[in-house]
Amino acid sequence: MNVLRSRFVASIAALVCSAVPAVASAAPTKEQCVASHGLGQDLREKGQLVQARKTFLACAQASCPGVVQADCARFSEEIERITPSVSFAARDAKGADLPAASVYVDDQLVATRLDDGKSYDIDPGRHVVRFVQEGTETTLKIVLSQGEKGRTVLGTFAELHGDVSKAAPKAAPSASPPPSPEQPETHRPTLPLVVTLAGAASVVEGRVLGCRGALLGRHGAVRRDAGGTDDDEHDAGDQH
Repeated sequence: MNVLRSRFVASIAALVCSAVPAVASAAPTKEQCVASHGLGQDLREKGQLVQARKTFLACAQASCPGVVQADCARFSEEIERITPSVSFAARDAKGADLPAASVYVDDQLVATRLDDGKSYDIDPGRHVVRFVQEGTETTLKIVLSQGEKGRTVLGTFAELHGDVSKAAPKAAPSASPPPSPEQPETHRPTLPLVVTLAGAASVVEGRVLGCRGALLGRHGAVRRDAGGTDDDEHDAGDQH
């Protein structure tokens, strides 16, 4: 029985991994329908909702027994309502879209184009999303809740290989500031200061000489008023 069940599970796993149209064209057997019914419930309990829904779709085919088919169809609809769905977008540091970026979720390739408007079913819980563009990668962690729909996961590339347009904007903030206008002024007052001091000294010297001459003139006038001039002394001698 265990060997038979293992074979059934292996057959269902191969069936689930194929596309749904292929499943429809190759109708599952009764044994495969029963195995899918049980496997889908196990996957749902483990939180693997995406794989569980695919498994239930396999046993919801018309070729399956009526009871199994009804259960699988109902389980598939229930899981579809609670499975999170997200879309992806990638941009460079300037905000330009990168539609050719590839997306990996938990190291599984999910998307190779981001401009088709598609959304993707992802199991609830924690995931690592990796965006790849031109050999450059950016990674982020997300947490999805059951029933979360329409979320956009954005990957931003700070720098891409071969993108030289980012060198110029980065050089501007690091450029040395222009020299302060105060620096050359520290040497400018030297010559005017010397000339000013020399001029001031000349003015002071002139004023001193002027004052000295005035004093000498006044001193001579006082002597003349007190003792007379030399001519007066000669005139006085002649009178005697």
